Amino acid sequence: MGIGFITKEDGTILARQGDSGEIYIDGVDIDKNYKVYFGVYDSKRKPVGREVFVYSNFSSEVVISVPSAVTNMWEVPKDEEFVEYYYGIKICDEETSMEKTLVLANCEFDTENILIVYPRKVEGLLNG
Repeated sequence: MGIGFITKEDGTILARQGDSGEIYIDGVDIDKNYKVYFGVYDSKRKPVGREVFVYSNFSSEVVISVPSAVTNMWEVPKDEEFVEYYYGIKICDEETSMEKTLVLANCEFDTENILIVYPRKVEGLLNG
């Protein structure tokens, strides 16, 4: 079976509107059970869809599953080949209210993490 998302070495994520996918993150501190969030926003910094999260369970590696209900909100106009959105990943400690945005791959602190979304090819479950 194919994969829902492709992550490039530079941290760019390729996705298709309406497809479920997974975001793999490593390097999370293992001292606490962090809540790890993934969120998407547009060029005007407006959130697109809802944020999704997973608990780290004291593991340095986490997988965030992004359901089709979220990726359906990543719209690609009919006259566009793809849309470029941006994403962020944040670890949070509910006990201390600490929040820290992660810098991914080869990105710098002031660099955006890019999410390229291609249009859906098939309606799938939306059709039924």
